[in-house]
Amino acid sequence: MPSNNSPQPSSNLPSFAEALAAARQMQQDWLEHGVNFVDLYVENVDGDWLEQWGEDEPVENGLFSSRIESIVTFLMSDDPVAIEARPFWENRPLPEIATHLERCLTLPERDRPYAVQDLLIDNNSNSRRSFNTNKQSINALKIADNLIAQLIKIQG
Repeated sequence: MPSNNSPQPSSNLPSFAEALAAARQMQQDWLEHGVNFVDLYVENVDGDWLEQWGEDEPVENGLFSSRIESIVTFLMSDDPVAIEARPFWENRPLPEIATHLERCLTLPERDRPYAVQDLLIDNNSNSRRSFNTNKQSINALKIADNLIAQLIKIQG
């Protein structure tokens, strides 16, 4: 007996068609204007927005800043996990590292270790060169896991 279940058009089809048309228009603008096509899509592209990135972070009754302060305090502590992670950030200000770690904690749980591992590896050019083996990458991932567990405890 033949089935009457014919495929139904997806409700996402109109939005996909719009996205495809927008992408085609962007490609056409790129061909017509070269790299200057960015001016058509980005307001104040030549401004100082990159230097000011993150300066207007919302502070909800000091909660954000108190979390950052608690992470900085932890990173400066004698905790074995903080001591183990500290060499990766020897040349960077701890408030900056703490802000990145706070953002990592907002990611889905399965993504957090990898984001912290990337933070460990990417923030130290010397460690980036030395992270050529799987063993060293696994070590960074273990440090990231331990760091996340400690940060969750202190933010309780």
